[in-house]
Amino acid sequence: MKKYLLLLLLAISFVSCSKKVEVTGKVTGGSTLERIEFIEGSGVATLPLINIGLDKDGKFSGSFDAPKDGIYVLSYGGKQNLIYLKGGEKVNISGNAQNFPMEYVVTGDAKANNDFLKQTQRFLQSYAQKFNMQELVTKKEPEFLKAIQKIETDLSKNIDEVAKTTKADSDVIQWKKNDLASTLLNVMAQYKLN
Repeated sequence: MKKYLLLLLLAISFVSCSKKVEVTGKVTGGSTLERIEFIEGSGVATLPLINIGLDKDGKFSGSFDAPKDGIYVLSYGGKQNLIYLKGGEKVNISGNAQNFPMEYVVTGDAKANNDFLKQTQRFLQSYAQKFNMQELVTKKEPEFLKAIQKIETDLSKNIDEVAKTTKADSDVIQWKKNDLASTLLNVMAQYKLN
């Protein structure tokens, strides 16, 4: 009996530590000639982890070992977008071929994290339309620093609010905050060049 219990515990720990991501989905109006690829976004490797074909109905499925939890590049038809995946997840991705993967819907285990990314990105795009970057980087230094602080405060507040409503994981929240800091550092470097 103890042997069976030990085997059961080993099987459960093996399954819970799985790095395999199972992906299914459908691209409405998709071509069987196009391929869906997943590439690790934070690694140095640029080769796809998996290359999945579509069937005649636009459906696809496959699985791959995720080297780590994080951002992956989702590629289809020469277009790319980011998706957050964790090992052991079962993910369903759907969209329309006309705008896939620029716009897609994620369901399954990865829904909360990808809803978080989508909502924060949408807010960032609408927020960025309020600013004239050329005008921002030509301001006097005190005005520029005040504007950068306001941008950082507003975007951080949005990240925290969206994190609460979507119940995103702390890892993806931290990634987004690091992405924001990197973007603001790039703006500050551009200011310094001017």
